Amino acid sequence: MTVLFKQFGMRRTSTNVLAETVQAAFGIPVDSHDYGHKHRPYNAKAVRAAGAKRVMLLIAIKNPYAWVVSLHRWLKNKKQVAGPPADDVEWPPKRVISQCVRYNRMYKHWCNLPLEKTVVPFEELIADPQAAMNRIADELDLEMQRLAELPRRVVAPIGQQGARRELNKKFDKQYYDKRRYLQHLTDEQRQAIADTIDWKFFKRFGYHPEDAS
Repeated sequence: MTVLFKQFGMRRTSTNVLAETVQAAFGIPVDSHDYGHKHRPYNAKAVRAAGAKRVMLLIAIKNPYAWVVSLHRWLKNKKQVAGPPADDVEWPPKRVISQCVRYNRMYKHWCNLPLEKTVVPFEELIADPQAAMNRIADELDLEMQRLAELPRRVVAPIGQQGARRELNKKFDKQYYDKRRYLQHLTDEQRQAIADTIDWKFFKRFGYHPEDAS
């Protein structure tokens, strides 16, 4: 193996969709777990074990408000792999704050690593996957092998044999385009997110605080 994407991102930031799209577009393996877990801090020793001459970080990120709603539902019912949340967030503001503190910490860790990297907001990916892949190609001086195409259905986590699978569930793009996830947050929860997320850091990805009402 000469070139490798090492993936990172918080749970419920659509790391599986990003990995599937990037791997297909560039023909470069995307590692999620074998050389360090994608949801945990960078492990230099684990990455070196891959034996790749060039390792690039592929970081997935999602709007903090959408992420909190998705994470809540996933933790509440881990058997349901994906899909737009339908239940209101039940966490008290204190729990929302603790999750946002970790969101801040992990992304600052990954983004500040002195390594080749690209950060791909979920919103950018679903808006125009080809434009997102073109940006990655420019940033990392890569050649695309095929045009970018998002999976047509929700993508489940990678299996033990390295093959991902699509679930028989259509992806609801309008849920994100129209920011319907905000309907599942109370004013207090939205205020907790607005007060805790480091917007000065995350504005580079197009994220800004929402009004609490």
